[in-house]
Amino acid sequence: MVSLDVHKAYEELKGYLLKNNCKIIGEEPSKSITVEQGSFWGFSPRGVKKRISFYLQPYDSKTRIVSISSLSSEVIILNVFGWIMLIIFAFIFGELEATFKALSPIPTVREEALALAGLCRVMMIVSVILVIFDIVYFTYIYARLDQFSEETLRLLP
Repeated sequence: MVSLDVHKAYEELKGYLLKNNCKIIGEEPSKSITVEQGSFWGFSPRGVKKRISFYLQPYDSKTRIVSISSLSSEVIILNVFGWIMLIIFAFIFGELEATFKALSPIPTVREEALALAGLCRVMMIVSVILVIFDIVYFTYIYARLDQFSEETLRLLP
């Protein structure tokens, strides 16, 4: 709830969003404004690319503002693609490890086969760890996605 009438609140909100490098992608003056905020390469909840919609509703001489934030489709697609690729890599490294271990009884390639099997095991473990880390990180970003909109609404009078 801000202590401004709906028209003044809309202008203040729009000015603040433009000052903070938000790209307006839709607006209905004095009723709603939708912006893209952040960067595709952002790594923090405030910096990651997202779409934020602000809805303004008059309430006596004040204005109620509701915001809804969502990750951009590019960020979601990239993360899901990364998870799929890492899982595929883990599977491939697991299969290669089994293949190299099967070659280890052959005396002429024993040492090389065991070394490559060990390397494949390490790469498989790294791939699985990266998937787990990215899922935890993505959950952290998603849980704090409203950080920018909350800061914005706190700064309005």
